[in-house]
Amino acid sequence: PQITNHKVKAKSKISRGTMKLPGLICVLAAANLLLVEGFENASGFKLNHAAHARHPVYEESPEFIRWKYRNEPLPAEINFVESGYVSPVKDQGMCKASWAIAATGVLEGAYAKATGRKGKAIQQFSEQMIISCANQVNSPDPESNWDSLGCQGGSPVVAMEFTKEQGWNCFTRSLGFQSADGQAGICRLDQFVSMLKYISWRKYCSEFQFKKDMAMGGTRFNNLSIYKGPGLVNSTRLKQMLVVLGPVAVAIDGSRLFYYDPSKGHFSDCSSSEDALSYVLLLVGYGTDSFGDYWLLKASYGETFGIDGYVKLPRGTDRNGNDLNSCGLLHHPFGMSVDAYTES
Repeated sequence: PQITNHKVKAKSKISRGTMKLPGLICVLAAANLLLVEGFENASGFKLNHAAHARHPVYEESPEFIRWKYRNEPLPAEINFVESGYVSPVKDQGMCKASWAIAATGVLEGAYAKATGRKGKAIQQFSEQMIISCANQVNSPDPESNWDSLGCQGGSPVVAMEFTKEQGWNCFTRSLGFQSADGQAGICRLDQFVSMLKYISWRKYCSEFQFKKDMAMGGTRFNNLSIYKGPGLVNSTRLKQMLVVLGPVAVAIDGSRLFYYDPSKGHFSDCSSSEDALSYVLLLVGYGTDSFGDYWLLKASYGETFGIDGYVKLPRGTDRNGNDLNSCGLLHHPFGMSVDAYTES
């Protein structure tokens, strides 16, 4: 069926209740929430090639990213919003945090696929923990060398690597987004107060505390793997990544995205050059409407932007038969797979 504003809006408001009743643990890191709405900081993407990655970043391989059903056609359309694999739209405010927000969306989709917890039961994870801790300024480990700058931009690969290295993440209900004022906030990984004692968050999420943590603030992961398209991908490869992995993070030229008017068609006022990439979104599907074929992406400007927080980019081929690299989204797609944590 055709994707409509009404459907996207209805699904984008699913599980809003998970934002209520802050958890006892991760919430101690939350303070000074200032919501600032606007498009002043559309940028937030910094290149981080796999050659500089701290952990393996797997390219497409015969073992995984290939289309598993070679004799079957790819779906004519995909909408992970309607399928329940996408959490409500967020607003990054004055913080150039699209890199972390999109990566968290990838994690949420991968976790939903692994656990079946989707729709109203989808778990929302904390981009704030990534923004505050996976950066050069606030990291508690002086030798971490995380290649991001918090509210000044970063790469979704860094966000995914950080989550992989930690092996866990807080739920949004416990550590929600606080950086709308443009400040990355304080990282409390090694200085966390509970019952008047300083304990490590790693200690808190250890085996014997796991059940308590599940109830109060976060969860752990097994076998989190990061995947990227092999260089400049084509539309078929990108569809395959969606089918196999779920929602995928993509970077685009977002310099004029705030001019997007859905009533006038799919957004195309942008460059397809790799050098122009500035904003990271969550690719949540593709389809066709009255304006033609499109890619559906979740932005991080709140629900008043675009189609209830979403944007459609042209999909198809140009007059020479080449895939449309709309706004550059074919340059750097990233996804992940994850297994739910199980006690051994």
